[in-house]
Amino acid sequence: MKIDVLMTGQFPANIEWSKMIDVLYRVDKLFASLEDHTVTVRYHTWSKPVMLDKLVPRGILMTRARNQVVLTREPKVYNPYKILKKFVDTPRWNEQVRRHGGKQPQTRSSNFRAMQIMSTCDLINTITDVPDLYIRLRWDALLTYDFDYQKYIDIAANGTVVGFELQVNPDDPWWICKERFERGSFKEEPSVDSNGFWHQHLFDYMIMFKPEYFRTDIVRHWYKNELLLAAEWGWWQTLCYNGSGEHNPHLNINGIVPIIRQIEGIPHA
Repeated sequence: MKIDVLMTGQFPANIEWSKMIDVLYRVDKLFASLEDHTVTVRYHTWSKPVMLDKLVPRGILMTRARNQVVLTREPKVYNPYKILKKFVDTPRWNEQVRRHGGKQPQTRSSNFRAMQIMSTCDLINTITDVPDLYIRLRWDALLTYDFDYQKYIDIAANGTVVGFELQVNPDDPWWICKERFERGSFKEEPSVDSNGFWHQHLFDYMIMFKPEYFRTDIVRHWYKNELLLAAEWGWWQTLCYNGSGEHNPHLNINGIVPIIRQIEGIPHA
């Protein structure tokens, strides 16, 4: 199977150089060594990524000749929480609308939390040799060595979008998340409408999906009309929603993949 691993989104500006090296090494080690697969690792972030040049020399990303780093201009900002409830009806989305719906963007990325989706869209637009499967990762997602990735690659290849995210209570100290990560504990979220961690919600620290599910023309249409939703809801909208009442199936894995700041006590930035 031909697999493209896509590392996309805003480059984490507050991560130590050594931590970022560990992130990249794990991606290369785990996916490039998968048996019976041809894996290409690709990267995208916005142009002039000052911290990218400062923390990670470009040569470290290009550890394999076929790897690619793509830079494009950062997209225009809008507030996705001002959108009418057209795509989602979950209590957690309603809470986000209550908190952020009346705010205007203060910085280039303060409210446009669909940035990672647009980054992935820009990268996919450069790919001419379309693979059998995409695995999309946040730049700051940390992979564990002790996990059966192949099981979920097979599930995704059969048509189910699979999302990974280590969910913790915002009030929990960082070492609680670190303990969960090191222990390797995880669960498959129940696929029922009453579960806010699954219903119209796709975990997005790592996502496995078939290429035909990501329609760049539709994503760009939603973005142009300020209808592309934020974060996990936007990923569900992009990869599962098709407007017909029938949705592409998805599975959320709670655990296994955290982001660096969750397990290192790094402030959000």
